[in-house]
Amino acid sequence: MIDKHKMHRIVEYMKLSDFEFETDEVIENLSDILAHYGHADTDLTDDEYYLLIAELLPLAERFEFREAGRLALQDNILIHQVTASDCSQRLSLA
Repeated sequence: MIDKHKMHRIVEYMKLSDFEFETDEVIENLSDILAHYGHADTDLTDDEYYLLIAELLPLAERFEFREAGRLALQDNILIHQVTASDCSQRLSLA
């Protein structure tokens, strides 16, 4: 039997916190994630365990998209810095 109040409390707490875990971490290391948020001693039934994974996967996907965007922006800035540096070096050699 699923304790809906317990599941809601755990998921809402994680939503309000900075959830910085990837999808594979949610699937493979849920107990570590629960410990990170202070829920290491929380007993979960199998149904609750899989429901919690299903609820946390969208949070993990959002984190992965944010990280991909941040890394792409970082790479883009780095490319522009290198390009600008190359142009100024070429101009000084000319």
